[in-house]
Amino acid sequence: MVSGIGAEGIRLRCGTASPKEVQKVLDEIHSNPSLRADIIDKAKSARAGMNAGEFGMQPNRAAEIHFLIKALDKMG
Repeated sequence: MVSGIGAEGIRLRCGTASPKEVQKVLDEIHSNPSLRADIIDKAKSARAGMNAGEFGMQPNRAAEIHFLIKALDKMG
């Protein structure tokens, strides 16, 4: 876990990411400010959409997205 951000591979048709591959992604997020900024922008847009009811999701995950944004902001 890097600066409060955790991740694990999800199962897809083509397989599951290994722990090493997941760690590589976390390392890139930690070391790449432009990637972090892009993820933050997309997360803010998703949070706004969730709060506006655009995704028709139950439950609303905007609070979880908010904590992700805060953790990414703290990284750099």
